[in-house]
Amino acid sequence: MSVLKALFVPSSNMGSTSESTRRWVDRWTGFLQSEREGARSTTSKLVAFLIGLISTFLALLLAFRQQGVKFELGSVAVFMYIWAISVAVVATDAWAQYLGALKSISKRYLNPNMELADATGDGNAFVCDFDEITNRDPGVIAKIALKEREEEHLHGLEGESVRKRARRFRREFRRALLAAIAAFLVASSYLLLPVPPWFALIVFAASVMTNITFWIALRRLVGSISLGFQDSRTSAEMQWRSDELYQMVQNLNPSSDSFFESLLEAANVEARRIPEAASPPEHRTAYSAISREYQMWALAALTASWTYRNFERKVRDGHCNAHRLPPALHRCEGTVSLHENLQRKVALSLEGLVR
Repeated sequence: MSVLKALFVPSSNMGSTSESTRRWVDRWTGFLQSEREGARSTTSKLVAFLIGLISTFLALLLAFRQQGVKFELGSVAVFMYIWAISVAVVATDAWAQYLGALKSISKRYLNPNMELADATGDGNAFVCDFDEITNRDPGVIAKIALKEREEEHLHGLEGESVRKRARRFRREFRRALLAAIAAFLVASSYLLLPVPPWFALIVFAASVMTNITFWIALRRLVGSISLGFQDSRTSAEMQWRSDELYQMVQNLNPSSDSFFESLLEAANVEARRIPEAASPPEHRTAYSAISREYQMWALAALTASWTYRNFERKVRDGHCNAHRLPPALHRCEGTVSLHENLQRKVALSLEGLVR
């Protein structure tokens, strides 16, 4: 449905860069700079904390060795530190990935040699940049982990792939949380009750493993969000405008004998604008401009656009074979409702095809 709406938006809605747009972009670049500074500060603090934690851990190992601390007590303390380090690594990596995304996107807008029109010329990429920053914010990632079905509110990501990753991420978070609670309960019991030391070691080892699987799930979720917006940016290369395609078909002279042959040639040319798509190498499946699917895709866009816009033009001109005749070409009001109804039916039939 959204594809058809984008295809049939009049080109008059796409104005040139105005002063208000320039002010908005100034606020946008200011937001990017602020986010970068905040993310850099948080990441730096987490890295410093992680380094301090590792340093303390190494110092603890050295102290245990020098003082001959009992293996049972020392091993439990070691695994507690390893668990804490794994948690710190996950948090640091999440913020580092967010900072990396901010840096990558900021380069598009904070380059002093880039004109404003170049930075904002691709509206689809502009929206994707904003949505990606919003969805990759560690606060949003935390909400996905804590709140059921939160992934359904991720703007700009309607695909099932991201939702599956989000559900898996939430499950792994819950497992890691439960494992951590169990580990600390067992550790407390070990200090107060006659609990076998090997049991505490096993529970902490399991907790560390759940942290690792949680980290993997986090990276996969963030990667899938990034890939989703990367695909959306790439698709901007083939975002057609129905009025432009209509004019293209009109230039082929629909009343000529060679029209359909020329139309097929135009479809082959337009198919080259669709980005190539491929499966992982082991599946040996790919699509490009030579694929029938791409050629029919482009042909459908051309024919649908021409039909829809042609009825729109006839509504505007008051087309009538009996009364709108040269040289006067007077507008006929008697056929307006006919062509409006046909234009509406074309749109409804196309929408029905993609439901």
